[in-house]
Amino acid sequence: MAETTTVTYPDRKWEEALAFVAPKDGDLAKVTNRTDVTKDAWFKTDHLATPGQAGSADNGNPSGYDFAWSQKWTKSNGGGNRTYQIGFSLTPEVGANGPDTALSKFIHEPWAVIGPPLNTLLGNSSISVGSFDDGAMMLRNVLNHMEFVQNDIKSWVKDINVPDSEMQGTAAGAFKRVLVAVQQQVAYLRQEVVNYGDIPTLIDSARVKLHDAMLALVNAADAYRNAASGVAWPATHVRKTFFDSLATTTLQFDASGDAFLNVPGLGDPTKPDFWAALEQKSKDAWLKGVADNLDTVAKPQLGSVQTAYQAAIDVIPPTALTMPPYRDPDAPKPPGDDTNTGDKPPGDDTDTPPPPGGDTDTGDKPPGSDSDTPPGGQDDKTQAPPPPSTSKVDGPPKTESNIPPPPPQSKTDGPPNIGGDKTGGNTLLDKNNQSIKDSKGNETQIPPGSRINKDGTITGPDGKLLLGADKKPLKAPPNSHIGPSSTIGNSSSNSKQQLKEQQELQEQQLKQQKVNQQKQLKVQQDLQEEQLKQRKAQEAQEVAQEKAYQQALSHVRGQARTETSGNGYGNKFGGGDKNRLNLEETPPRVNERLTNSRALGDPKTSVSERVRRTSANEPDLAAETAARESSAMNRTSSNGQPMMPPMGGGGGGGGGGGRDRERRTWLAEDEETWGTSQEAAPGVIG
Repeated sequence: MAETTTVTYPDRKWEEALAFVAPKDGDLAKVTNRTDVTKDAWFKTDHLATPGQAGSADNGNPSGYDFAWSQKWTKSNGGGNRTYQIGFSLTPEVGANGPDTALSKFIHEPWAVIGPPLNTLLGNSSISVGSFDDGAMMLRNVLNHMEFVQNDIKSWVKDINVPDSEMQGTAAGAFKRVLVAVQQQVAYLRQEVVNYGDIPTLIDSARVKLHDAMLALVNAADAYRNAASGVAWPATHVRKTFFDSLATTTLQFDASGDAFLNVPGLGDPTKPDFWAALEQKSKDAWLKGVADNLDTVAKPQLGSVQTAYQAAIDVIPPTALTMPPYRDPDAPKPPGDDTNTGDKPPGDDTDTPPPPGGDTDTGDKPPGSDSDTPPGGQDDKTQAPPPPSTSKVDGPPKTESNIPPPPPQSKTDGPPNIGGDKTGGNTLLDKNNQSIKDSKGNETQIPPGSRINKDGTITGPDGKLLLGADKKPLKAPPNSHIGPSSTIGNSSSNSKQQLKEQQELQEQQLKQQKVNQQKQLKVQQDLQEEQLKQRKAQEAQEVAQEKAYQQALSHVRGQARTETSGNGYGNKFGGGDKNRLNLEETPPRVNERLTNSRALGDPKTSVSERVRRTSANEPDLAAETAARESSAMNRTSSNGQPMMPPMGGGGGGGGGGGRDRERRTWLAEDEETWGTSQEAAPGVIG
């Protein structure tokens, strides 16, 4: 039986997930933290806790408070009826949940932050789902183009220097070898990219994980906000902590017969410690709700995105291209490049001798000049352009023996020819693009199609490690890379063998490319089908959640009433399901008759209507409203499936038979989405 592998992710908080998606600037750049909600006081300071005055009747709950509790008691020996009263209110920041409060921002920000990158390809300054599509499609197009170029060159080569060809002879043979070298260079470059792995598919996978994670985050935020239990609202936790604690305690009496309370876990309501403990327990309960409902979603979602990102990063190699020489803008300028210096280039200043050939008095001429007219630098200060070539011979220049010279030994040609010791190979270069030489001063030659591994070893085109003269694996120095070929077949005797081997290599690469394309297409189709199943399951879950939420909301609204009597508290915490606002609730307690004619009435409780314990009828923030409206209008503009170009000849995947996106045509989609990509922040990749 196969063992089940458990994937573990590092601990991530909800705020970290939002910060990952949040834009780099603007009002939403800094997301609201849960500690912003709990750092300030939740209770007003005008709370009430009094055992009651002598001779008073049953006064009931004190008025003017968000939460109130009272219990009638009778003092022994004819002391009369009295009422123990407790009342307190929440601050507006957590009680009313105004639009500018930390609580309101914490609850409403998820949609405002995640909405744009979730619903649009453009995204924001941090996340752009469309940039993944751009990157993957661009690389696919480049690979396709390189294959097309190879095929074009191969079609040209087969008709050069063959019987009945219009181009035959030594010059045609030289030109053919140059074309083959270019074709090999393109093939080598393409294979070098492919050898690292299927980069476009991994970019697509990262895009899908990112989209799915953002969708899971907003779904979790909605479920948290709209939960029937009211877990998102501080008043819910204050109410439960306060009334649950009082339900487990009973009025006690001191030696003089006066009543007092000692609430388990809270203490005496007439003492400051009681209120500090009640507030802290309520905050702890609210924080636990955040962790249980939001952190549990953020952790695996961020973990899956990180895993997908890393998989793509691992196969995207650092640049090893020969870059153009860097020019320091602060470097000294050449003479004559600054009008303020007065310096002039050589030959334009009477004090500076001109370059060779620029002065008719010297008699020197540039190499290859066929006339007496120098290419520049007359006696006066006027620089004449070089005259046009006087050669009437078309094609390659010829030597004194009237035989065309061999093709130039270009340093940018592709993989070397194979077949003899004189045909050369790819040169191993250091970080400064200088050839690395062995102890004998010879350049290190690497077979075409080889690649440098992370540990410095070199894998040859056959997939095996290259060995040195000592039969040990050949290792490349740090920061080195494989350069272009050092020679192009300089011997006509082995040109046919070279060409044959080149063609065999090309055919082998072409077969392997076709196999890779089929595998890639199969993986993409399987991925698209799996994503379609996931989306259908998500949609079904969303419908079920919405239905449950509406039922719960109707249930709460139907039971809400404004009268101040009844036993709702006893039903709420004794196993019932009532949720009433501004009602006097009686816990399940029978009238208690004590000794010495001391009597206790039933406790009463009340909660003000102004205290918010549900999201019903609560307005959204402006940014949240805009994000939700955008979601309604663009449900398919940034769905989980990456955009795929039509099937091409070089590894481009198909569009999944139209199952991946709800589109009319590719043209219509381009007009609606891709046409705006220039307005995106440059270089944005999530």
